[in-house]
Amino acid sequence: MVLNRTKLLGIFDAVPVIALVIFLLCAITGKILARYVDDYLSRAEADSYTQELLSQTNKILQQAKDKISEINQSPHEFCSANDLRFIRNIIYSSGFISDLGRLKNEQLQCSVLLGNNIPQSYSYARGILRSDGSVIYGDTPLFSSYNRGVILSINNTNLVFNPGLLSSFERPHYSYSVYAGAPALNAIVRLFHHPEQNSIETPSNIIHSRTWIDGNRYTYKLCSPETHICVITVADELAYQNKHRLIDTVFTILGLLTGGLAALLLLRYFHNAQTLTMQLMRAITRQELDVRYQPIVNVKTGKIIAFEALIRWEIRPDDYVPPDVLIDLAEKGGFITRITNYVLIRVKADMNQILQDHPELRVNINIAACDLQHDSFYAALARFQNKGIRPHQIGIELTERSAADCHAFKGIERLRALGHKIYLDDFGTGYSSLALLGKIQVDALKMDKAFTQTVGTDALTVSIVPQILSIAKKYKLGIVVEGIETEEQAAYFKALPLSIAAQGWYFGKPQNINEVRQLLGISRKKKKNSPF
Repeated sequence: MVLNRTKLLGIFDAVPVIALVIFLLCAITGKILARYVDDYLSRAEADSYTQELLSQTNKILQQAKDKISEINQSPHEFCSANDLRFIRNIIYSSGFISDLGRLKNEQLQCSVLLGNNIPQSYSYARGILRSDGSVIYGDTPLFSSYNRGVILSINNTNLVFNPGLLSSFERPHYSYSVYAGAPALNAIVRLFHHPEQNSIETPSNIIHSRTWIDGNRYTYKLCSPETHICVITVADELAYQNKHRLIDTVFTILGLLTGGLAALLLLRYFHNAQTLTMQLMRAITRQELDVRYQPIVNVKTGKIIAFEALIRWEIRPDDYVPPDVLIDLAEKGGFITRITNYVLIRVKADMNQILQDHPELRVNINIAACDLQHDSFYAALARFQNKGIRPHQIGIELTERSAADCHAFKGIERLRALGHKIYLDDFGTGYSSLALLGKIQVDALKMDKAFTQTVGTDALTVSIVPQILSIAKKYKLGIVVEGIETEEQAAYFKALPLSIAAQGWYFGKPQNINEVRQLLGISRKKKKNSPF
């Protein structure tokens, strides 16, 4: 369906709304991205902090085992003064040990802090036996003080950890708990925690994981499958508040800037398209478009046998809109038939007398498939006959794309029935060329200039030129070669044993009607090195 001016303007009127929607969508996308980035960074920070605590705990436990192993090699008598002195020296060299004692039959016999003054009835609560043979007493009341502590027991030696050994890892707005487990016994004890009172629940297992517990975005659990140590960290709202605000602000601004840029580009694009489209429509109405005529010659004799009418639009002095852009605007705007009819009217005005005086000449008109469905197109063609111009003097050129349109088949038949010659333009560039020749009847093929330019080069596509010529010969069709620009190209086609027509800057560039009249007033045989 052809768009009229009102509908076209209606489309452009919607552009600001579309631009606003794009702007808002980009802003919303920025907010969404901010949330994802925020979650990612929060997870990364929680993972890093939890990993630090886990690594430090594993490191301390390993150091504690090494110290106990060193103490168990004491050469002195069990719990003697020399033995305690030996143990005391080891404690002083370590910053994470609070006390260290000796046991016999699970009864504490002596320690560095208490000496040998240990009540015989005193013993620690039952700990958990781990796979490495050690026993850990988690968060246990200490006989030597009113505090509670973590105790590691290996063989006959107990090591009490300094309760503040992880204090350097404490962070504002963060709480944590460190657990040790014995999977074989399904037992878990808490080792260290901060602050003194926190609401972190003991995990149900020590399975290796990095998961947000219960979907809470501020709680992170990290467990080691090798040491069966598990760390859970919890951050309150203030831990990420400033970072949340910064990320949200940055991405919202980026979204707004991106949306604004996209909206401006869209507005600019449609404004330019609207301006150019409207200018083209005005140019048609004001008859400001120009029609140029490029000579088509017999390649062997150089004699002019026809002209191709080409539309030109000089939007500013010496500033021409490319023909393909002009045609694309007209097709998308739905007024391509106005362009075709405009050309027909100009050709009739320019070439009427010339065609009457030279009945052997022909003018080819380029049309679109949709032109064949408009009565105005056929009416414009009929006006030539009213002036005594024969139908075969007006040739019709369609591209393969236009001719392949099933709606064009009947129109092509109608034109041939009226006596017009049909030329299949840009032949060989696609749309199943051979299959198309089996569906429609045409009078000649126009070889696309892309193939012509390969003549005289090593390009592989030059091999298609003989094939196109062979197809034309097989179907008994005329052949017009486009885009001849060099003497070498002209000589190549001139040497072929076929009747070939040609056009291109070597024979003559598109000219206005006054130049055409001058050209027809001189010898039609092309002079060597002449632009025509």
